[in-house]
Amino acid sequence: MKPHYRVVFLLSYTGGGHKAVADAIQSAMRIQYDNTACIEFDYVDVFQEYCIPPFNQAPSLYANMVNNTPYLWGLSYLICNGRFRSQWAAWMLYQASRYKIDQLPHDHPADVIISVHSIITRPSYWAFRRVAKDTPSVTVVTDLAKPPWFWYEPSVDYCFVPTEYAYDTARRNGIAENRLSLVGLPVNPKFLTEQDDKTALKADLGLEADKRVVTIVSGGEGMGQLYQIVSALVQSDLDCYFLIICGTNDRLRQQLEDEISNPNVRIFGFVDMAQFLMLSDVLISKAGPSTIAEACVCGVPMIISGCVPGQEGGNADFVVDNHAGVYTEKPDEMIAYLKTWLSNDNILATMSNNAKKLSHPDAVWKVSEKIWELLQQ
Repeated sequence: MKPHYRVVFLLSYTGGGHKAVADAIQSAMRIQYDNTACIEFDYVDVFQEYCIPPFNQAPSLYANMVNNTPYLWGLSYLICNGRFRSQWAAWMLYQASRYKIDQLPHDHPADVIISVHSIITRPSYWAFRRVAKDTPSVTVVTDLAKPPWFWYEPSVDYCFVPTEYAYDTARRNGIAENRLSLVGLPVNPKFLTEQDDKTALKADLGLEADKRVVTIVSGGEGMGQLYQIVSALVQSDLDCYFLIICGTNDRLRQQLEDEISNPNVRIFGFVDMAQFLMLSDVLISKAGPSTIAEACVCGVPMIISGCVPGQEGGNADFVVDNHAGVYTEKPDEMIAYLKTWLSNDNILATMSNNAKKLSHPDAVWKVSEKIWELLQQ
């Protein structure tokens, strides 16, 4: 009989990147260990399920703030993001919601807990230390270039970070070298194994094989000025396909479908990004960490169209400084870049190679193997 294990992911549905990394780890572990053990995976939105108001409304509050008052989110981030300020903020959150958070280990017993969200990392770990102190803990930092200080709880059993900046910050916050590994940002194995023929992928969507493809995405909630960008691109004289990914923003999708009848435009809701990136020549996206990591693995040059103030600013610099893309919020500049890139194979090839140099295709396997090692203990 195969042994049975329970892995609990601690996250919040504030943006799509946290769940994307959790899904990636789960997929890798199923590929590697399904024949060896029965592993049950549990996803817990700690904010929604175990925090008091208004923190239990974090997903909707976050989406509203970054879309409508990004400066307010940026100010909040600036106020809380520091070594001691983040500790104080996490402690206050824990104390305010302690009677609920301490119930977390009872409701979700685990053989390993994995945090993929910065703010809930410490409060969740403190609850497990009080109630189930022997449960191994793993932090997988899902912010990319300059992750916030909230991530780094010194008592964690193991911590995976994506960049040297994150590694240095973790060491400054007391995480020992033997419990810390710089691996990059894990991406789903389907981005690594589904090397489908681009022509066949285009055919599935009814696209001509020899026409360039620009994919435009603005996050799982459709965050960003996607409507303005699409409107400008459609009115340009660019001869390419535009694949518009609206995420779960059904209102935006309906608006675009009602107003756009261009045969070069395809409009989608929530999709499997692996196939779309594999057939894309250029990606236009906000500076979401998982989207950037996935684009790098697929070697897709990027136009970064915006970023959430605070945690995503460094991501845009990460892409630009490594010559894997550019940053602009102006649709007319995007059009100018596209005209230059799409007409020059050498530019696209160079930027594609630069993007691939930033990728870490082994990251998800290294994380999976470490979690398996902890399960064996």
